[in-house]
Amino acid sequence: MAKEKLVLTEAEVEEVNQAGTNYHYTRVHWAINYLNAAGLIVRTRPGVTRITELGRAFWGQTGGQFALKDLERFEEFVAFKTGRPDGSRRRRVNPPPVGELTPSERIRQDWEQLTAALEDEVLEAVKQLSPRRFERLVVDLMLKLGYGASGERAGEVTRYSGDEGIDGIISEDKLGLDKIYLQAKRHTAGNLGRPEVQAFVGALVGKGASKGVFLTTAGFSEEARRYVRDLKEQKVVLIDGPTLSRLMVENGLGVSVAETLEIKRIDRDYFEEDA
Repeated sequence: MAKEKLVLTEAEVEEVNQAGTNYHYTRVHWAINYLNAAGLIVRTRPGVTRITELGRAFWGQTGGQFALKDLERFEEFVAFKTGRPDGSRRRRVNPPPVGELTPSERIRQDWEQLTAALEDEVLEAVKQLSPRRFERLVVDLMLKLGYGASGERAGEVTRYSGDEGIDGIISEDKLGLDKIYLQAKRHTAGNLGRPEVQAFVGALVGKGASKGVFLTTAGFSEEARRYVRDLKEQKVVLIDGPTLSRLMVENGLGVSVAETLEIKRIDRDYFEEDA
């Protein structure tokens, strides 16, 4: 436990900031995020991590004594700090040195890094879900995005057997006359290709449907994306893992507010003298 290793007192463990956030928990949380970003540990399931071979080698080299700047030798960590090269994460292109930023810009940069780390953590948690639970999640996400009529049958997960390639259904009106069909693939590695997407489109055709959303925790090949762009009768949206976690964070699904900071500025109108 970090408490015993660092010889922390009970008061230090329980210390909180003005927003009520526990300092000890926050530091442990970020230590895990940083080590995971560098590839030194991996999350095996929510709340559980395992050291990697790279992590063992790094530990042997440093004797367990290292600082945050020492992680910058790992390209994955640098990408984590500056944003993913493929543009799937919010990122500033060639951000200026911290000393050249205004206080507001520094806060914004830190917020972007916090959000990127949270999106990564959410995606890892989603990958640990059972296929059935993931299907429920994608229905919940669609409802959070504002799709679906009000009422209990606005969105539903289909029966596990005989679903004919459809995992969820969103009713866009109260009578269920207009529907969006969903497919959910909890995929942990590689990209889904055209065959998987084409099979989903075939399921839509079988239902006489024109709208579909295919969601996965992985990615889609360029061939699959090109196939969707060229469709004439059906409108299909592909949502990959990074987009899925971003939408969850943006819409408050599977996350909660840890703390809120207000940045205030002077109201010059208040100080205006009457003529």
